[in-house]
Amino acid sequence: MLRLITQSGDIVQELRRLHHRPIPSPWPVMAQVVAAMEHWAAVDQDAPPRVSGAELDAAYQRISQEKLSVIRQACTALGQVYRPQLPKAQVSFPEDGTVRGQRFYPVRRAGFYLEAKKGDALGNLLRQGVLAKTLGVAELVLVTETINPTILVAAQEMGIEEIYLAAGVPAIAMLTWGAKNIAPVESITGAGCPRVMAAKQLVSGVVTIDQTLARTNLMVLADGEANGQWLALDLLAHAEQYPNASAVLLTDRLELGEEVIQSVNRYCREQEHSVHTEKALAHYGLVAIVEDLEACGSWVNEFCPHILLLATEDPWAMVEKVQRAREIYIGHRSPSILGHYLNGANRLQTQDGAMATASELAFHCFLRSSQLLDYGNTLPPSWLKDLVNWQGLTAIEERLAQLERLNES
Repeated sequence: MLRLITQSGDIVQELRRLHHRPIPSPWPVMAQVVAAMEHWAAVDQDAPPRVSGAELDAAYQRISQEKLSVIRQACTALGQVYRPQLPKAQVSFPEDGTVRGQRFYPVRRAGFYLEAKKGDALGNLLRQGVLAKTLGVAELVLVTETINPTILVAAQEMGIEEIYLAAGVPAIAMLTWGAKNIAPVESITGAGCPRVMAAKQLVSGVVTIDQTLARTNLMVLADGEANGQWLALDLLAHAEQYPNASAVLLTDRLELGEEVIQSVNRYCREQEHSVHTEKALAHYGLVAIVEDLEACGSWVNEFCPHILLLATEDPWAMVEKVQRAREIYIGHRSPSILGHYLNGANRLQTQDGAMATASELAFHCFLRSSQLLDYGNTLPPSWLKDLVNWQGLTAIEERLAQLERLNES
């Protein structure tokens, strides 16, 4: 299953193969999405079924108190993660008399897309809803094809009461342009099938969307003190969530590499693991034995893993050498799964067979910003006048000249 490589040249060649392998293009499905959008827009659309208040109330009777407690604890914990990271309005008053600033305010209405049967559906919903609620979004709308009591309860705990049964491209179109008695939203977040992701890209000029992730590759650096069983589970967990993404372990101990491979094989046999996970590790998994683990920082920067796990005795020494990893998990006790909930690293993902799609939440999904400028009586800088003059922008040049004359008077 997992391949073991010990020669430096072979390691570099294999890392380059994984890094440069083709990314699935959205264009083959884009024409279908455009046609579906045009068909949707050409018909006077009825509102999709809405989950009733009675169904929302009944959901609380159908889940255990233990599950309800976990949902509430997760909502509280995620809110505590997000609040300290909220951007704050800024205004500066330099000595030259100008005033510059920026302010933020939430969108009024946000839409969440959820594939409730695939991937980490509950986690995806919690991350979207709690972030939007923490930012102060007033109206939260959920669209999903199928529902269950856990999803309904979690939605209500976050203040989502407007829930519609819709899926695919029509759901994205409905959120974007509205339908009978349904107002359009200002932002759409959530991971879905390739058609859904293409539809979100298509409407991104109308609404704000989360960032689509081409890959969420994992790279692990581990020394001889690392726990082989933990590392095996880290690789398996990544392949389980993202079967089309690579999972690479670099270590300077052959014994550790062999232990990880044995643990992965044993786990798959005992747990009857998904065939897609096994294929993912066979195609995109790798255990490489390196001579000098400290020198691997250059490899990390060259191959730019989305997720980097540093399971070493002195992980902070390696952190200083890494500039190209988006998420870094430091030490033996920091698996990447913690980042989903405890670090604000909001990856949304859904899996359909051997393909997984993912996106990344950020504050901009639910925030608008305003740039503030009060130039006062300060003269326009000479470099600005030169730039305008070179470009032949006569109206702007005249406006700047008026400012100078007004200042002189």
